[in-house]
Amino acid sequence: MIKKASLLTLCTLLIFSVLSPLQIEAAPTGSTETTTLFTVVTESAEVISEDGGEAGLLFKGAQFSGMDDKNDSVSFFIGEHTFTIKKATVENITDSASITTPELTNESSIGSVIAEDEINLFSVNAEERTASFPKDSVFPLVSVEEDHYVVAIGSVTYKITKDSLVTISEEYPQVEEKLETEPALEEKQEIITNSTVEEEQEVITNPAIEEAQEVITNPTVEEEHGVVANPAVETILKESENSTGQTEEKAVDNHFNVTGSKFSSAAETPSFTDATKYFKPSTDQLIVYDNSTGSLVPMGYLVKNQTYERVSSLGANWHKIKFGSKFGYVYVGSTVPGDKSDLPNPVKEAETTRMITLKANAVVQDNSSGALVPMGVINSGLSYPITGKMGNWYKVNFSGRAGFIHSNQASEAFAASDKFFLTTKVTPVYDNSTGSLVQIAELPENQVFSRLGDLGENWHKIQLGNKLYYVAKINTVPDTGASIKNKNTTVTTSTAFETISAVDVFDNSSGALVKFGTLSKGLKVNIIGTMGNWYKIDFGGRIGYVHQSNTKVPFKTTDQYFEVYEDDVWMYDNPTDVLQPVARLQKGQTYQRIKESGNWHEVKYGNGVAYVLAQPTKPSTNTAAKNFNTANLKNSDKDFITNEETVVYDGSSGKMVPFATILKNERYPFIDESGSYWRISLGNRIGYVEKASVIVGPIFKTTEYTNTLQDVLKIQMTRSPQTDLYRNDKAYVHKDYVTTIGPIINYPATGIVNTSSLNIREGAGTSYRIVGSLKQNSTVQIKSVQGDWYEVVYGPWKDAKDTDVIQYLDPNNFSQINSEYFQFLVLSQNAGITAAEINQKILSTKGILKDKGTAFVQASQLYNINELYLISHALLETGNGASNLANGVLVSSVDGVPVTPKMVYNMFGIGALDACPLKCGSETAYKNNWFTPEAAITGGANFISEMYINHPTYKQDTLYKMRWNPQNPGTHQYATDIGWSVKQVNNIKKLYDLIDTYTLYFDVPVYK
Repeated sequence: MIKKASLLTLCTLLIFSVLSPLQIEAAPTGSTETTTLFTVVTESAEVISEDGGEAGLLFKGAQFSGMDDKNDSVSFFIGEHTFTIKKATVENITDSASITTPELTNESSIGSVIAEDEINLFSVNAEERTASFPKDSVFPLVSVEEDHYVVAIGSVTYKITKDSLVTISEEYPQVEEKLETEPALEEKQEIITNSTVEEEQEVITNPAIEEAQEVITNPTVEEEHGVVANPAVETILKESENSTGQTEEKAVDNHFNVTGSKFSSAAETPSFTDATKYFKPSTDQLIVYDNSTGSLVPMGYLVKNQTYERVSSLGANWHKIKFGSKFGYVYVGSTVPGDKSDLPNPVKEAETTRMITLKANAVVQDNSSGALVPMGVINSGLSYPITGKMGNWYKVNFSGRAGFIHSNQASEAFAASDKFFLTTKVTPVYDNSTGSLVQIAELPENQVFSRLGDLGENWHKIQLGNKLYYVAKINTVPDTGASIKNKNTTVTTSTAFETISAVDVFDNSSGALVKFGTLSKGLKVNIIGTMGNWYKIDFGGRIGYVHQSNTKVPFKTTDQYFEVYEDDVWMYDNPTDVLQPVARLQKGQTYQRIKESGNWHEVKYGNGVAYVLAQPTKPSTNTAAKNFNTANLKNSDKDFITNEETVVYDGSSGKMVPFATILKNERYPFIDESGSYWRISLGNRIGYVEKASVIVGPIFKTTEYTNTLQDVLKIQMTRSPQTDLYRNDKAYVHKDYVTTIGPIINYPATGIVNTSSLNIREGAGTSYRIVGSLKQNSTVQIKSVQGDWYEVVYGPWKDAKDTDVIQYLDPNNFSQINSEYFQFLVLSQNAGITAAEINQKILSTKGILKDKGTAFVQASQLYNINELYLISHALLETGNGASNLANGVLVSSVDGVPVTPKMVYNMFGIGALDACPLKCGSETAYKNNWFTPEAAITGGANFISEMYINHPTYKQDTLYKMRWNPQNPGTHQYATDIGWSVKQVNNIKKLYDLIDTYTLYFDVPVYK
């Protein structure tokens, strides 16, 4: 429904719109700005007014043009007012950096739309609701369509449906034309039939007289009185009847006489005398004017041929009548004298101090005949005193007649003395302690609550527990409180609970539980007392009951058990002061805690402890679960590793019920075997994990290859395999190919190779096996001469025999009980060792590597490399953490180019060539940003992973594969030493021997 507003009314609303419990002080004027197009990305976004109060909501997908405030908010205009919205709730969707758009204000628009109630805005091209604003919000009017108004937020348009309760400013003349052809009230009033209002409080619809209740909307002054509009009239000031100069009569008359009214002569005015107390309108919908501002402002209408009482005359042209708490003025020329006998319902009751505000153009009904008969209209927005109330109807004095207005057309104002209110719809309760409105509860429709006073004009103070909160008056009406049967007269205690979800509040005064409120999640409420599993609280001055299952109380240090009330609460290991998640706890399950540790519970986890955040838990008892480890069962010396997220089941009920989940790659001890399950203890509860989801080591597997062992041997012999098996055997060269430096007088002597390549043989003759070669100009040390051959120093590396190679190449030559079997250890699989154990048992005396266990574990997990292999490699390359390259080298140039001087570290000797180990190794570290020992560990692990262990093509994830590459023999092999893979296992095996718990994975090749 709509009504026309004067310019004065509009300006007043623009300045004093009530948007929150806080008062708006000022509003800037809209202007052309450099703006950006934004869209709301959260479910809803709160619109903040200039005073910091809540001014409305924009919903997900809503768009508006605004200015980035360069802090945490975005500002935009609605008409002449500036509003803000939190930047975290929106997203910039402008393609270019910005758009220059003129903001629509009341000057640039064709009018304004004023909300007479809470109002919804919709997308122009869709039915999707995009915004919600409270009563008295004002929007620039862009255009009027057939079934909606187009308004603007920033420079983005939205639509408001015409069935919304709004007022349209008079700046838009087309609206006035609409009012001339459409009813002012589109909704029918309910009709009381066959009884008086006093006898029947409930309204029964009577279709026969619905038509009679429709009210024809405001005829313009120009049509009613033939007056040509003159803006100069608006400047006329109100003057008192007792003042000297212009009288009240002249002030009113001037509205018609300055332009020459056709009723200006006395001869044309109907015959009224001072003794005439009653009149009848002779035209439809005779306007009643307010002249208190010096301008004629319509307040309502009188119905043709109905009789009304007048207070007096005002000159020859006006009746002065009582109209609520004001006087109204009716044009005499549109009336005829009436008689008291024609007044069917003279008012008998005095007006009270109680006021109502009309939410729409309200029909005033006469019920004296037993049926409702319209006798006038009071315009929307006016405040009007009542003489009483009957059921759903307000009783009023309407120009000397007893009238009735239905309560759905008015809101009743509260007096300071009012102690109770009745909710007319579901109503939120707000906390305003932070300066922002935060909903903390909800009141159902048609419930009565005690109020403790007012906050401004628009809010009730209400008590919940022992605190004050706020309820908007717009959704309430005054009440006596007589219907409340559970009033609270008891003082709350210092004990409080916190809601862990939305919780209903019940009235039990009738003997049955009746919901009369809801508490929001996370609210702390002081209690009156307890009754069984229920808390008693003060809820709006009434005794309310809240079930304890949806609440929690603070933990005491003596509490031994806790219940998880949220989904997927994490359990953390804390080995090196860095929290690492190890398991998830199930909502609704109870666990035993060892002790309280600040904001954490310390809980039994395997052979150690883990930590659970206390916030998503509440105190519980040992009766909440049946599988607590009351028999004190101990863990065995065996454990498993989870190869996936592994559910832990409670089997105490005869069914397997999940109560926790252990994360992947977690090592966990078990108590014993139980069929297809391992039995464990977690949180001091006995649980079962399926064997199929875990691994109990060592784990052996084989990989078959297409080559035969002999084929692989032939290939390997073409790659000059080396061995140090013959490091102490003699070596010979023919003396013709060695030029001595001076005559040989004594041995040893020195010679120079004088041929391009000189064979080294194992005996003094060509029939002996070649074990190596020397290049031209190589220096040799001559030990002795034997005929034409010199015995020379050569070693330790010599060409290996095929029998030597097969000894290392054939996997069958190595037993599982031999440490050499570790060459088949899968290096792409984590060992599952903790950083604490590494630091304590391996690295405690290893120089720069001391306490770097976390870095090795993280590198292992990041790049899928066995952590003990990484440590073994690092210890070998750094000399147990003592090398200069490991302890830091200051680099100021790289490849001859100056760089910012920085200290670098290299833990695996990567890039440290034999010719320039320190320089090349440190520059490699600089290029890779290894500026801390930890960065060098993780970065080096990545390099090793990419080059061999997790190479996308070769995937050489065992020492054996790195040396022999059975998938593609002779290519991408890490070393030429036939014993390299066996020699490496000694260091790794020694590290494993230092560790208590681990799982071994082996992959053994099988040749065709």
